[in-house]
Amino acid sequence: MARPLDIPLCLRRSLVVQEAAGRRLLGALRWAEDGAQAVRLFFATGVERADFGAESPPESGMRIAAGWGVGRGLALFGEAPGGSGSLRLALRGQVAELATTAPEPEPFAGLDVGLTLCNGEPAETVAEWIDWHVRSAGMTGALILDRRPPGPEADAFADALEAQAAGIAGLKRLMILSSPVPLGLEAPPESHPFTAPDAPGKDRMKVPANDPWTSPFGEPVVYELAKWRFLSRAAGVMNLECCELLLPAPEGVPGVFQAARAAAGGVLALHGGRAFPWRVRVGERPRFADHICRRFDNQDVHHRWCVAPSRAGLNNIWRAVRILNAAPDDAAARPFIRAMALRLPGRATAEIVPKTALVEDPALVAWAETQGHKPVRQPQSPRPARLPRAADAGYTAIVTTMKNEGPFILEWLAYHRVIGVERFLVYTNDCSDGTDALLDLLQSHGVVEHRDNPFRSLGLPPQHGALQAAENEPVIQGAGWAICMDVDEFINIHVGAGRLTDLYAAVGDANLISLTWRLFGNADIDRFDPEFMIAQFTRCAPKVVRKPHQAWGFKTLFRNLRIYKKIGVHRPKGLKPDLWEQIRWVNGSGQPMPKTMLRNGRSRPGAQLLVSHEFQRGRGPLDPAHDPRHARRVRPADGAAGGGGATCGLHRRASREDRQVVRPPGPGGVPRPAYQRAAAATLAPAWAFRGECLSRRARLRAGRGRLLRSGAGFLLHRAAPRQPARGALSLPLSPGRQPPPRHVRRGRAIPPRRLPALPAVRPVPRSPCGTSPARDCRYPGPTRARRAWLSRPRDVQSRRAAPPAGALR
Repeated sequence: MARPLDIPLCLRRSLVVQEAAGRRLLGALRWAEDGAQAVRLFFATGVERADFGAESPPESGMRIAAGWGVGRGLALFGEAPGGSGSLRLALRGQVAELATTAPEPEPFAGLDVGLTLCNGEPAETVAEWIDWHVRSAGMTGALILDRRPPGPEADAFADALEAQAAGIAGLKRLMILSSPVPLGLEAPPESHPFTAPDAPGKDRMKVPANDPWTSPFGEPVVYELAKWRFLSRAAGVMNLECCELLLPAPEGVPGVFQAARAAAGGVLALHGGRAFPWRVRVGERPRFADHICRRFDNQDVHHRWCVAPSRAGLNNIWRAVRILNAAPDDAAARPFIRAMALRLPGRATAEIVPKTALVEDPALVAWAETQGHKPVRQPQSPRPARLPRAADAGYTAIVTTMKNEGPFILEWLAYHRVIGVERFLVYTNDCSDGTDALLDLLQSHGVVEHRDNPFRSLGLPPQHGALQAAENEPVIQGAGWAICMDVDEFINIHVGAGRLTDLYAAVGDANLISLTWRLFGNADIDRFDPEFMIAQFTRCAPKVVRKPHQAWGFKTLFRNLRIYKKIGVHRPKGLKPDLWEQIRWVNGSGQPMPKTMLRNGRSRPGAQLLVSHEFQRGRGPLDPAHDPRHARRVRPADGAAGGGGATCGLHRRASREDRQVVRPPGPGGVPRPAYQRAAAATLAPAWAFRGECLSRRARLRAGRGRLLRSGAGFLLHRAAPRQPARGALSLPLSPGRQPPPRHVRRGRAIPPRRLPALPAVRPVPRSPCGTSPARDCRYPGPTRARRAWLSRPRDVQSRRAAPPAGALR
């Protein structure tokens, strides 16, 4: 053993790894202690205390005194007879012969040591880590566990680090500890975004192959091995990784090693958070001083420690994030940062964290300047001089998408005009029932702003294409408040007289208000009724519904303050992170929303302010949400979001009644629209006959009613009478806007197959778009029940009711 004065500045050591009875031993230490031979065995992952016999073979004389699980590894403490030579140990029914080594505490005796893991960081980064902690924390020694596989790369790293360490004033000892075996988990590399806790889009990533040489560290028993082999006589030990940097202590505050020796129990807690650069300059390697940003919506704390072994004792197990049986004072914890661009080198910031969540940390910016580095700063958005109260913001506007919503538009417009909505921006596509003609008429009277939906030219789904176009419309740019809503949603305000002015007065200075969904069912209505929908469909789900997840959604009324970059279906998107402190977002109860909801998220309950979201308007074919080419869909499978699939069962189970939205929102209520009366007289015979046909088919489908999802446009093409009813508005059928003759199924366009036609008493004419009733069915192929029905005798098949007079002629 070399004397301390003869120990060079830089040392290299390696773990002495052995295989014993199919289990991996990372180290076996043996030394003389109190007249006996103390033994410490450190097994890698996969070893359990039950694998060892109660007693060792008699000829070895070894006795196991204690065993501790460290992660998924195991540390065994015991005694052996005097002398040297190998140990014999009973392991898994076999006798394992183990070679032992002696501890080497002399190189770090009396030094304040930084114990760190290096997982691929370059020598320049490790040298920067050592230099900073020598200057700021008084560190005098460094023990680097290099996880590179043995070979030229590991040798080149050690040579480069030793060369740079020679120029660090105050450093007295550097030891590079290598391993002949991988020490990581069976997981992808730690430098891949898949392993980064903040990386967006993990569900779309191609997961790389597992690589235990570079994956996250998986053998925490190495900390205990390092303590007994090298650090038992160190004055202090600080545990940080090479990508983690201790922040400077305030003026007059002792360093971490002094604080650990003064702390009760000899342990000082270190608490850290992840830091990110806004951008690393092209061609430059990331540095600690580039990391000037943090997430405003994340409070994750990473735990490390600094210990004085002489005060804390050596029998307390060292783990990666804590020391067993130690209870450090969290109030006295020292801060550090985890530099994520060093953990994931070569990755753009947007790959490892959503940039909309990043804000500059003034303390990190000031520290970077003291290091003589100029990091790339975050762009600053213009800030309004003051935030006016909600009631003083200006008019409220709704942007919506429609397709074949004709019979229901006027009631929806009238209701929201009465509660205080002043402007409406409506986008339509592929209407075949006169919806677009009605909206053109309303636009000529200044009631709405009607636009064709440009989603095809934008290459987006219909609703997203409309919202992107709406951002450039003056009616939205000039609005004080805005919201994206559908025609089957009604804002139900529970304060005051139920108007928006009452709501804005109640929320004070809020600039975003979440309107929680409450799902309404079909109320067992299967006939068209000219009454208001809000008066007919009053059966709803309870206020607290655990499943399905749609019941926890919400829509958002938002102030037009340019805090967000674009309009979203459920909430504004693209937060400008430097403006997050100006957000005043309340839920349906008027309580502030948590920070985690400011950037994304669309599922949080509220109680006082509700949106009645009627997914179904009864079980008949006038429900546009059943249209395979509905304005909110791009493929038939999307039906689960618009009235079928996941929510149908809930609508049928609507066990509560809510009539609050039916109350007259103003003196005298809202007069029934003339168009709704005309629609009732026009479509009632067709409704009755079509409902009878569909109910027969539904019974053949075991009561699930899957054929009820046929397109509303198909029915209305056939239901239009030759002469309009008295008092009805004469509207054209929008030539040139018929639905496309093909529809999309499962992401690819396919021509629908023809179902065998039901025998009819009267011939059914073809629709103007050239398709038959069977081709408008959502499910192109005949089902098992349909084929069984067709196999019956013809006289049985022909037993069906004749259509009423005036229907489908």
